Amino acid sequence: MKKVTNTQTAAEDDRKLPEFMPAGVLVSTEGFQWRGILVRCPRNMVADDLRSPSIWRRVQTSRQSALCKLDHLTILA
Repeated sequence: MKKVTNTQTAAEDDRKLPEFMPAGVLVSTEGFQWRGILVRCPRNMVADDLRSPSIWRRVQTSRQSALCKLDHLTILA
């Protein structure tokens, strides 16, 4: 079992969260109720980063790639 020290957790907390880029959002299908969207993750992203809504900031400020409530997302590493 690996023991976690305070310096390791502090280093993880200091890491800057990557953000999704609008160029990495591709609309694959568009219907009346929802869209099918393919999203490519930045290289340095880990699965735990998806818990933070701030990673979608750039996508949501772009008119072409802003996500809507019923959109179906496929997220690729």
